[in-house]
Amino acid sequence: QGIERLEGIRPGMSVVVQSPPLWQLLQQTAAAVQAVMAVDTLLNALVREGRVTVGAAAAIRANINRAYAAVAAPETYRPAAFRSALASATSAIGSLR
Repeated sequence: QGIERLEGIRPGMSVVVQSPPLWQLLQQTAAAVQAVMAVDTLLNALVREGRVTVGAAAAIRANINRAYAAVAAPETYRPAAFRSALASATSAIGSLR
């Protein structure tokens, strides 16, 4: 990593550092958060509609919470833990049919 580009290097101007690796990490984390929120929303809707019991949802919720923990902050983003937890949650939801 390092400084890829500096802009605005003139007296009285601020320096902007753009780091593609950091930007990519922020994008990946944001996308992962959105995925967890989507699965969480789906599970809540299934419970609200009576298609999934609260007890069954509680077991799945543990996986959703693990996924949320894996994406809690960009600097602590754990992609493998996120993928594992989300796969477990979606698999469990899919098997409830």
